[in-house]
Amino acid sequence: MAKVIQYNPNHKPDRKLGFKRVHKAEKLEEQGQLNIFEARNPHAIKQDEPIIRKLRSQLNRFEEALMMDEKGDPKAEQLYIQAIDESSSSADAYCNLGVMYASQGETVKSIGAFTKALSLDPRHLESHYNLANMYFDAGNFELAIIHYQVATEIDESFSEAWYNLALAFASNNQSRDALEAYLNYKKLDSTDSNDKPTDAWFESLKNK
Repeated sequence: MAKVIQYNPNHKPDRKLGFKRVHKAEKLEEQGQLNIFEARNPHAIKQDEPIIRKLRSQLNRFEEALMMDEKGDPKAEQLYIQAIDESSSSADAYCNLGVMYASQGETVKSIGAFTKALSLDPRHLESHYNLANMYFDAGNFELAIIHYQVATEIDESFSEAWYNLALAFASNNQSRDALEAYLNYKKLDSTDSNDKPTDAWFESLKNK
């Protein structure tokens, strides 16, 4: 039996989707290059199944930092700083530092890192999204909305940004905008989540 959720018009949902780290390997694949972090089938014979991988000694400083970061190794912070000093994916490095600082509760340092990333690349997708999350948590919904909107303008398929934009609009008492952003999210996310309180709250906006 499906869970019945009672709608409370005075209860607006909290943010569901969190920060997003830059994964350089994913960006390289989008450009037709090999993902250095995924092993390929050594028995593959098709030309579209490359098996060559970079050795650790061949990684640039940002790639080294990312590997450490994904393992939860605190050494990643210093490696990201070195990557910035060496101009190795500096905007990406600042962004990932911001995520690390946010996870440590270092709000000011986190916002500073995301802002520095945007000073190097004004259309840095993950930094706009993560900075919006910081402003959302600080209760500054107007600034959060702006950065979520920029993120969705850069990438219209960024479902997490649409979802959080809807939450920011809802928290700012902009119900119509919240519903529109939520419906954009639902077009991109086919997951059946009608039993979640947040989704029930947004669905109720259709009747307003």
